[in-house]
Amino acid sequence: MLVGGDKETAARLNLALFQDDEGNSVRITVLGALQGVAGGLAAEVVVDTPFVAGRVNLSLWRSRLISWGEALDRLEAGEDIAWLHRPAWTVRLHPSRR
Repeated sequence: MLVGGDKETAARLNLALFQDDEGNSVRITVLGALQGVAGGLAAEVVVDTPFVAGRVNLSLWRSRLISWGEALDRLEAGEDIAWLHRPAWTVRLHPSRR
């Protein structure tokens, strides 16, 4: 399952957009091919809140995208998830949203 997609192109793909009604968001986007790495993809994680914003570059491979899809399926089923081992990205559902 891929989430997002409001501004996707062939080279740019939003993998996920988590946001709330208070102006907080986290977006994971594949930006395109990773220069000089066969099969690699350049990506970014962007955090934006009313008081802080940040961006982290990320390199992805097909196996990581497959595991991301599996993690999103678990999240949709109401489970907390973790993605990538180093660094690990963790999403925990607030009890009121289960």
